[in-house]
Amino acid sequence: LATERGHAAIDRAAAALERGADGAHFVLENAEAFDVAYLHQRIPLASAYVGYTVRSGATNLVQRLADTGAAPQGFLISDPITRHAPDLKKQLRDQCEAVRLSQLWPEFRALGLNAAFYGNRGATVTQQLAFALSTAAAYLSELPSTDVLTVADVAAALHVHVAINPNYFFELAKLRALRRLWATLLHAYGLPAEAAQSLTIFASTATWSQT
Repeated sequence: LATERGHAAIDRAAAALERGADGAHFVLENAEAFDVAYLHQRIPLASAYVGYTVRSGATNLVQRLADTGAAPQGFLISDPITRHAPDLKKQLRDQCEAVRLSQLWPEFRALGLNAAFYGNRGATVTQQLAFALSTAAAYLSELPSTDVLTVADVAAALHVHVAINPNYFFELAKLRALRRLWATLLHAYGLPAEAAQSLTIFASTATWSQT
């Protein structure tokens, strides 16, 4: 609830980490209301893998994470292109600044692609890959600028969230194909093959499979 500033969710995440969970993922409707100071008290941000999905306020969240003094691990997903943000230019500037602020955190990816958006709406494996790669190409084309970010900076910040369905072998093939196609995409932007090896993929069960 907005009134508790996410404390209950943070407490549940902290308890799960204490019981052996590998990380936590917060889906925030109002990122600016999320209590990052309390999060830092309950969860060791420098060693715990924590992801954040936000609709707006990406830069504000990253700045408050920086203010904790920790070098966070994890990812940030805002992805205004995939969610068809009405104020796209403003959101892209916000996304660009979030990437810039997080550049000193080697284990944090501030430019997440929400490929699960398509998988959770019934897209085929091929469609999910095609849409995710075309979105990545848009960011690689739109975000770099001579005074803020290079293409290599944008590529290094990219991260993919995919939805996994019950078809075991298709899903294995999807992830393997994604890695191969990612290398091809980065090559088209003049980046070396080694750049593709840093891609992190966060996979979660598709809500589509629960119907």
